[in-house]
Amino acid sequence: MKWFKHDTDANMDAKLQEVMLDYGLEGYGLYWYCIELIAQRVNGDNLTFELEHDCRIIARNTGSTPQKVEQMMKSFINLGLLNAEDGHVFCLKLALRCDDFTAKAVRRKGIKTLSNQSVGVSPSLSDFVPLEEEEEVRSKKKEKEVRAVKDYSYIDEGFEYWWSQYPSPRRRNKPACKLKFRNKCKGFDEKQVEEFVNKLCYDVSEKVKLVDDIKFMQTTEPYLNKEAYNDE
Repeated sequence: MKWFKHDTDANMDAKLQEVMLDYGLEGYGLYWYCIELIAQRVNGDNLTFELEHDCRIIARNTGSTPQKVEQMMKSFINLGLLNAEDGHVFCLKLALRCDDFTAKAVRRKGIKTLSNQSVGVSPSLSDFVPLEEEEEVRSKKKEKEVRAVKDYSYIDEGFEYWWSQYPSPRRRNKPACKLKFRNKCKGFDEKQVEEFVNKLCYDVSEKVKLVDDIKFMQTTEPYLNKEAYNDE
C-alpha cells in the first residue's frame, strides 16, 4: 500500500484522546507507527492487515521498552483501535483508508483473516476511497440528473401552454398543478409531451363548449388529479 487516508483532525478522535491522556504523544505516535508498519506490507496479494513486527523490534525502533510498547498496544486493542486474534495484531479499519489500488483489491477479494476466510468489506468503503469505476458511475449519474433537469424545460413549456388554454376563472393552485403535470409526463420525450399537451388542450376546448356557465367547469387541480381528460 503506497498511502492511506489520515484525517487532519485524527487527534480529536475520542479513542486517540484516551491514548494521549494515558501515554501522551508517545502513545499517539506509536499507534500511527504501527499503522504505517501494517500498511507497508499490505498489497493485492496480502490483505490480512496484520502487524508482523513484535514488541521488541518496535521498542528498538522507537526508543521505548518492550514492556511499555506491549502495554500501549494492549490499550489500543482494548479501545478498538487495533484488533487481536490468536495472538496476532491487525487493523481492519485500515481497509477503509487504503490507497486506490489496494482498495480495488479489497473490494474484489475481501480482507483475508488469519483463518484465510474472506471478510466482506462494506460498500461504505467508497465514502473513503473514490475508485475510478465509482467516479465514472457518479459522472454518468450526474449527467443523467442534468438531462433530467433539461427535460423539465420542455415539460414546463408544455404545462405553461396548457395552463394558458384553461379558462382563467377556473385556474387554481398553479405550483401543485405544475408538479402533478411533471409527474404525469415523467419519462416522456419531447414528442410525447407535445402529444399529451395537445390532448389536454383539445379536451379543455371541448369541455368549454359543453358547459352553460364557465363557473361550472372543473378547476385545474382536480382536472389533473382525476385525469378528467380521459373521460368519455
